[in-house]
Amino acid sequence: MYALQSGATRRQYPRRLKVFFNFCFNNDKDFDLQAIEFVKNSKANSWLNLQVMNFISFQKELINSNPTHHICE
Repeated sequence: MYALQSGATRRQYPRRLKVFFNFCFNNDKDFDLQAIEFVKNSKANSWLNLQVMNFISFQKELINSNPTHHICE
């Protein structure tokens, strides 16, 4: 958060990261618990790469199926 200079980005960042965490873990746990779980799982590089690629593919499918849909709504 400290590296984000724009106030708008700082406000949006946690909400958008929460969307990604919910996708990764298929749950709506507390943000802090998800962040801890994310860090633990990220130590296995293949897990992190897979999650990012799956999330991007999922978002692309949403856009292709509904061009008016916005990413991370």
